Amino acid sequence: MPTTKTILITVSLVVAGLLAVLIWKTGSGINSQTRPTPDRGAWTSRQPTAPTGSPILSALGRLREKPERIASLQTLKELQAILQSMPHDQALAFIRAFLASGQDQSTGLDLDIATGGTLTGWPTLRTFLLDALLAIDPEAAAEISREILTTPTTADEWALALRNIGRSGKAPETAAFLIEKTEALIANPVWQAKPSVGYLNAFDVLVHTNATAATPLLSGLIQQQDRREC
Repeated sequence: MPTTKTILITVSLVVAGLLAVLIWKTGSGINSQTRPTPDRGAWTSRQPTAPTGSPILSALGRLREKPERIASLQTLKELQAILQSMPHDQALAFIRAFLASGQDQSTGLDLDIATGGTLTGWPTLRTFLLDALLAIDPEAAAEISREILTTPTTADEWALALRNIGRSGKAPETAAFLIEKTEALIANPVWQAKPSVGYLNAFDVLVHTNATAATPLLSGLIQQQDRREC
């Protein structure tokens, strides 16, 4: 679990990155630019129930037995292979229906990001499915991710949703949406209190989108952490 010191260092680095972007844009110095229970949202009630024979529901049952980490990883790898082997539309229907149902289950794994941004560990079944969805259908991944970002779920889930949308295109409205939702993620007091791996990685979105307007928010976080440590 990331510590207070870790989040302080992360925020400091992001602020430094954003200030560098600001200086580069203006060509001058800094002074020149003077929820505890996740709510899946109403959209879940409008979606279909999981199709009969869903391999996701089978994996859910196995994960609910709280297996050892190695067994959890094996379950997810098997599910990944099944989803990749079935017709595109069928796999998409299974994933869409499960995410809309609001169900979830801890895997006992950490959100593990390997070189190149590939995930090799997923803390929940929903985070696994959001990751798998990007490989199956990037456009659908972005669409469903936007729905997820309408209400707080978990910081890791939001971080992956932001990642999915960010890879869908570079339109100005996409960047504005990413900045808005990233700031909402960072400012969430519940997620601030226990910053996860996904929470900390979400700061990168602000750098990649050149979100210099977010600098006051990040500076405020640093001051807040300083006061706590005094």
